[in-house]
Amino acid sequence: MGKTYSPGSLVALPRTNALEAQALAISLVTAALATPVPSIASRSFERLQTQTTALSGAIAGLVTPKAEPTGPLPHVVDPSLDRSLSYTRQWLEAILALDEPENTLRDAAKRIYDVFFADGLTYLNFPYLRQWSTIHARLTVADELDLDAAFTELNGTCFIASIRRLHKLYGDALGITDARVTVDVEAKLRPFADATRNEMRVYIEKVVASVEPDEPATADAMTALLQPLADFTAKSTARGDAQPMESDSQAMETDLEPPAE
Repeated sequence: MGKTYSPGSLVALPRTNALEAQALAISLVTAALATPVPSIASRSFERLQTQTTALSGAIAGLVTPKAEPTGPLPHVVDPSLDRSLSYTRQWLEAILALDEPENTLRDAAKRIYDVFFADGLTYLNFPYLRQWSTIHARLTVADELDLDAAFTELNGTCFIASIRRLHKLYGDALGITDARVTVDVEAKLRPFADATRNEMRVYIEKVVASVEPDEPATADAMTALLQPLADFTAKSTARGDAQPMESDSQAMETDLEPPAE
């Protein structure tokens, strides 16, 4: 039997639910903000950004509130969370601004900065639920990349601890009952998550295709751009759930029946 391939069909992603797909997509976008995207992948990168934004919005819109939220009201917690993130950004920018050989902390600071603040603090102006979801996604990426170790290296554990505490308190104020994706919610998110996964496959293919064997810099760029995928896959393997989803397996190749003789 013959085989045919479609854009994105050569890449099998690790098993992900919608929240995990969102986190992986955000981490790939974040990596691309630090390393220039090759021209062959630029249009796919733009589409990936669009799909990731759509998925994040859908996730925020499907968060289930309690009938009676407990604790402080959102407008009481929101300024404290905003200040915590703003001060964290200022702290990191101060470290990054000292471009001197004695400053050995810039690499760790940049790893944190690229996850939380590569696109600024515009998400602090989002509606409450979408802001909670956006910060949740960044915290998920931080967990995947073990950024707590980077905060520790910088003697800045108070910053990430305050962000986590206030983010949880913010969720309590919004009445968010569960950050996991239930079967019902996953079904509603599937069109958005699948579109994001499909564009991730296309983007990954194009980044790999940009490598020239006689130009080591192109291989270095590919490694940097796809490092989030390598990290995510390694953690998925450690959890024992790295096998492709059924839809991913079906996307790998399409068999064509030969014409009847």
